[in-house]
Amino acid sequence: METSLVTILLSILIFPVLVIAWSTLNWVWIRPRKLERILRLQGLSGNPYRFLSGDLRDSSLMLRQAQSRPSSVSDDLKTLVHPFLNQLIKTHGKNSFMWLGTIPRVRIWNVLQVKHPAGGDAGEVKDTREILKCTTAFRSNWAADGAGATAEGGVGPHEL
Repeated sequence: METSLVTILLSILIFPVLVIAWSTLNWVWIRPRKLERILRLQGLSGNPYRFLSGDLRDSSLMLRQAQSRPSSVSDDLKTLVHPFLNQLIKTHGKNSFMWLGTIPRVRIWNVLQVKHPAGGDAGEVKDTREILKCTTAFRSNWAADGAGATAEGGVGPHEL
């Protein structure tokens, strides 16, 4: 009787520990690797996932280096304000992703490549309210890169 009681108590204590361990492993490793594989299958490129930190360490290091250098008026502001994003665009293109810890941040420059949340292409949106709703999420990303048409034929927010 005593061994079965001990076994039941141990199983009651071990089960929550195993559930917490599995959910933590899923959060820090399995899910980010799965998301990375899905993003690469969709044609996006970016740095590979790194355990917990993602690209935050590189981003903060590059920002500190950019701020430590003296700057002049003729310097490119993108390299001073967001040096990591500037390098990301140079190495992986304008349609890429970066890692904010365990969460990928997708950057799509050409809004016409984005599918509309209600179905269909973004170019098929007719209602002005829908256009504002769809583009609000992209404005912060465009502000970092500058607005306007790109050499590849991308569309900036002022042309919608």
